[in-house]
Amino acid sequence: MSVSNGDKTFEQVFHEWLDDIEKRGQKVGLTITHICRDSGVSRATPDRWRVATPLSVTLIDKMQEVVAKAESK
Repeated sequence: MSVSNGDKTFEQVFHEWLDDIEKRGQKVGLTITHICRDSGVSRATPDRWRVATPLSVTLIDKMQEVVAKAESK
């Protein structure tokens, strides 16, 4: 329902970003631990996000749905 990402939800884009960060880091010799440490994020946080998407991300999708429903009327 995203305007800029076609039919992808913000949650899908969020998970793609996580994967992209890790893959790009690997290409330049960075581990996810190094990326987390240098960005001030707990090492466990990306793992938690992969298991359970942060509530704020899922709420954005719900907000998108409300607007899209109103627009379709």
